[in-house]
Amino acid sequence: GFWFLPRLILRDSFILQEEEQSSQGHLAEVNSLNRGLSLRSIIQKHENIANTAGTVRSEVESTHTVVSSRSTMSSDGSMSVNRDVIQGELSAKNGEEPVGKVTRTQYTYQSPHGDDQGVNKVTTTTTTLGGRRASGPKITEIED
Repeated sequence: GFWFLPRLILRDSFILQEEEQSSQGHLAEVNSLNRGLSLRSIIQKHENIANTAGTVRSEVESTHTVVSSRSTMSSDGSMSVNRDVIQGELSAKNGEEPVGKVTRTQYTYQSPHGDDQGVNKVTTTTTTLGGRRASGPKITEIED
């Protein structure tokens, strides 16, 4: 007999709730629409976006860095390090052509050995991708 009690209470409260809703008319419906994630508000949002296409702003940005490193140590204690870093940045606005740059940095280190002096060299190459020029040929710039 005890296990039936909660189920009865639940059923009674459900019936009561249904009666309340029907007496309040469309108020409950309006409340559920104001929750923000109703189907109607989602459709409305997309219709607004479609109708005001001129004012929609979109921006895409992406940054990637790839690091490749190699070190060698010889039995005589001399050491060499080669490190390659490639960094790419890309950004696009409002459906324009994406603009970005790729920077490649090469780092070389050779430890001093005997009479030889150590070598410590850094080479940086920057390549520009795209360009926001309205007319004329696209120019790719390379700086050393």
